[in-house]
Amino acid sequence: MSAKVASFWHGSRLSALDAACLKSFMLNGFTVTLYAYDQVQNVPDGIKFADADEIVGRGLLEQFKVMGRPSIPHFADYFRCCLFKGTGQTWIDADILCLRPFFIDEQRSLLAMQSRGVIGNAILRVDPKDRMLTRLIAGIEEKADGRDHPYGASGPSLITDVYGRSGIEVAYDPKYFFPIPWEKWWMPFLPSERAACEETCANANVIHLWNNLIDAAGIWKDMLPPVGSFIHGQLTRFGMEGMFEGTYPESVIRAIVNNYEHLQTGDHMPLKKLAHITARRTLSYFSSRFRSDGSSRTTKAP
Repeated sequence: MSAKVASFWHGSRLSALDAACLKSFMLNGFTVTLYAYDQVQNVPDGIKFADADEIVGRGLLEQFKVMGRPSIPHFADYFRCCLFKGTGQTWIDADILCLRPFFIDEQRSLLAMQSRGVIGNAILRVDPKDRMLTRLIAGIEEKADGRDHPYGASGPSLITDVYGRSGIEVAYDPKYFFPIPWEKWWMPFLPSERAACEETCANANVIHLWNNLIDAAGIWKDMLPPVGSFIHGQLTRFGMEGMFEGTYPESVIRAIVNNYEHLQTGDHMPLKKLAHITARRTLSYFSSRFRSDGSSRTTKAP
């Protein structure tokens, strides 16, 4: 019997890359279930679709907050723990690409380090009988109070704190489930990094693509990564290139990565200062135009 993995989606449609990631598990022999509250477009054939209300009531979607807005990542942290308790399935994020068949012991927890000393949650199984599960659920429920909590506070940091050294000692080394660290998320997308990725992923069962960073960089996930890149090679190996609308030119991805790196290193500071000055002047202009009671006045822009 194939091992069961599951994920959650909040949105009307899966991107091609997310759909391909889920399908990659199915192609490697896993039974895959996608939970959602509403119908989701572009779910690959063969993926089971299930009502998320069976695991967690929809009302909790609004209770976890980051910067005053509902946080789907916080909610997903809670959802996966309730999934463990109710079904015993293994959790996978929708941005985990399965590279090969591997064994999941469905009688015990599966912990994997995303970096040295940090247990990740993009792929995770906490056995329903594991006493730590109750502590995890309680720790996340404390954050369902409608108040702001830092991004990630209910994820890897909480899991690592709950399990402590004993969990780290039994967790898989990052090379098996998190071979590419978030700091180098772009490597699988660049043909120039393919050899390095193949070496780094030589023992990997899966690769985490760090969706939040891909989105922040501006990569459109309905386009196939460039020919020659590690991800392109894996997706075409599984025959999934037809799921995408086209293929990114290498030069475009290189430009996106360069821009991302500039934003991280501070090379963009002149532009940042200009944007800050422009924003400040715009705010000053509008504040002079409109009083707090909504009436306007004719003051020259600074």
